[in-house]
Amino acid sequence: MSQLSDKQRKVLLHPIQADRVFQTPQGMSHLKAFDVLAHLNRIFGFEGWDTEVKSEALIFEDFVTWKPKDWPERQGWDVAYKATVRLVIKNSEGMIVTVKEDSAAGDALHQPSRADAHHLALTSAVSTALKRAANGLGDQFGLSLYDKGLTAALVKEVVPYKETAPAEATEEEQMPSECPECSKEAAYVTNAGLICDYCGPVKA
Repeated sequence: MSQLSDKQRKVLLHPIQADRVFQTPQGMSHLKAFDVLAHLNRIFGFEGWDTEVKSEALIFEDFVTWKPKDWPERQGWDVAYKATVRLVIKNSEGMIVTVKEDSAAGDALHQPSRADAHHLALTSAVSTALKRAANGLGDQFGLSLYDKGLTAALVKEVVPYKETAPAEATEEEQMPSECPECSKEAAYVTNAGLICDYCGPVKA
């Protein structure tokens, strides 16, 4: 069976860095789509993952009129889409390791341009579906955030990986140090070497 490398597993089991987490106006913790894409590249490589939009569908399209406070009445478009995205993770030989899939809806409201409304709503649905699929890979992709915004490790260990991911990390592994590549306090010393939450495995 195809597997990830020990270093990839180590990175995936680290808790998420708090400065990667953003808050919605409603107080919900989430990751930015660009951050998820960047982390997929860092951990799996540019050739190590693929996405496929399995389905997309228009939920509604309405021409609306609204009046902003202290501004004249305006007209534009409200649009919403739903999408299902599949995320495929591969190992260094290009063999499929795992496939994650999830769905989401996205909208764009009060857009003067009909085309922009469709573009923004569809992009939002696809991006959110990808983020939801990616959190099946664990805390580095926001899984712990579903637990009231938790940034501590939620997964902690995976039974088949016990030989490469001890249940209790040492104090040295738990305390981040400055990464020599990105200069962020996000590097950990592990049995597999120095690993940064942003850069992945780092050459000493």
